[in-house]
Amino acid sequence: CVCVCVCVCMPVEDLAAAHWRRFVYLKLARRWHALWCRWSPSGELRSVFDAERAFEPTGKGCSMQVVYHYRDERGTVAEGPQSGPWHLTEEACSTPHGMLHPASPEMTTLLLPGGPSAWCMRRSPAGT
Repeated sequence: CVCVCVCVCMPVEDLAAAHWRRFVYLKLARRWHALWCRWSPSGELRSVFDAERAFEPTGKGCSMQVVYHYRDERGTVAEGPQSGPWHLTEEACSTPHGMLHPASPEMTTLLLPGGPSAWCMRRSPAGT
């Protein structure tokens, strides 16, 4: 795993607008499937599960719904606070630090030119 830092010279207010412009789901409906792996700081695999994320443009933002497919007794989870649906708007979610997750303000999405993006913890609690 390689961490890359990018320095961008622009006013802080412009960073929030730039993140919002790079959010492809404002114009593109998409349902994607992912294999999620969570790791401890020491490199131990903590959990593995599948998830689907569905994005739908709404005109002033987009809606997002998540369905989780756990490999344990939880099975499929499509409702509740972790699943949405959420409505993402520029005013509520776009910041100079990235796009805030509507259900987890401690998480942000970094949106880079050309399309790459990543959901990240803004701060990682020590020892977790």
